[in-house]
Amino acid sequence: MFMTSPKVSKGLEYINGISFILLFFLIRIPNMSIFPQSISFLYSNNLARLLCFVVVVLNVLMGKLTAKLVYILPFVLYILTQTLSVTYAQNIQSFIAAYKDVIFGLFFYLGGLALMQKKERFLAVVISITSINVVIQLILYSNTFFSEVIKILMNSVYVGFFDYQFQRGRFFGDSLDEAFIPILLYAILRPDKKSIFLKMVSLLTIVGITYITFISSWRTKLIIYIFTVVLGFAFSINLVKGLKFIFLFLVFDLIIFSLLSSIRVIPTQNNVLTRIFQEDVENKEIHETRLSLLDNAWKMGLSSPLFGVGLGNYYENLKQTSKIKNKSSEPYSLRRFILIDDPHNSLLSTFASSGLIGVFGFLLLFGLMLKRDILRVITAQKDIFGKMIIVSFWAFFIYSLLNPWIYFAYLSNLWFLSGLVYGRIQNENKI
Repeated sequence: MFMTSPKVSKGLEYINGISFILLFFLIRIPNMSIFPQSISFLYSNNLARLLCFVVVVLNVLMGKLTAKLVYILPFVLYILTQTLSVTYAQNIQSFIAAYKDVIFGLFFYLGGLALMQKKERFLAVVISITSINVVIQLILYSNTFFSEVIKILMNSVYVGFFDYQFQRGRFFGDSLDEAFIPILLYAILRPDKKSIFLKMVSLLTIVGITYITFISSWRTKLIIYIFTVVLGFAFSINLVKGLKFIFLFLVFDLIIFSLLSSIRVIPTQNNVLTRIFQEDVENKEIHETRLSLLDNAWKMGLSSPLFGVGLGNYYENLKQTSKIKNKSSEPYSLRRFILIDDPHNSLLSTFASSGLIGVFGFLLLFGLMLKRDILRVITAQKDIFGKMIIVSFWAFFIYSLLNPWIYFAYLSNLWFLSGLVYGRIQNENKI
């Protein structure tokens, strides 16, 4: 650890400010390359990993990254429990691919802690990049010439899965912009006349997110949307007034959803409301598949209760008939790829992959974070801004209860937000 002069400290603060912008941008956008047909290292996911690693190491060496052991040790213990799952892993390559994202979760957590910015800069960056990502999603969803141009820069696996979902009447988007609605609401509702431009951008971004949620046909996205809108309003203004705003906002959304449905502006002719209320053969099959995935995960965990079957090895432990069923078919893709490699529930996924030891690490880690955030909400009544970041973090956690979660786009955002929450608590007097 080096001694730092005021000039060096100021330089590090500048580097951290630029790094926050770049890192947040890289983890929010789809996995894209900076050049068409680029080598894999230049894709945004890998660049984000490299940048985060450099930022954490630099801040540690300069003595600018400190954290209480109670917030670091559970994370290290969780990683250890995932490491032990290699004991019964059949496919080591799949294990390493998943383990890499688990390991980098710690770096993104520390990165969020190191890069927490002053409130005004934080809002400007988050709102700007969220709006940019929403525009990217809208272009992709338009199914036009422009969406094909963007796909040229995107990872081929991402494009393959996107096209596959489009054929099923859905739009794939794992960036979950709905989770950032509380921060956008904070920018809109706070009594600050100097930030009219940010208020307008935030409002338009929420409109875009609302449209994306509707046409995506993802029920989880709607759940997260409602969760963030309700708590966003509840924490922003007086609870009694907040309930009125929540009611009016949701009624407004239902009207917009109904209008969009009636004028058929959606390329797939499908939407999230039809997924909820229309009970057809496909929906019944999906429900049965979900239950089957959970049952398979439970049985895998019981087959190796201590260490599990290994990270990333869910697919390898399915029966042969299930393996065939969970691969894409030729009409939907130029090459076959695995559709389902996770039981769509983070707790059962952990039990299957890393056994009871992994479940212990999982519950300890998230339990301590839940305690931290509940105490923060109760004791810091005036820190509405901090509460909004907390809501965004737990919105991502809710996603993991209903969907796959061991992959970069999810874990990088989850742990970066958690680090920002702790960074907000630790540096409150400077923010």
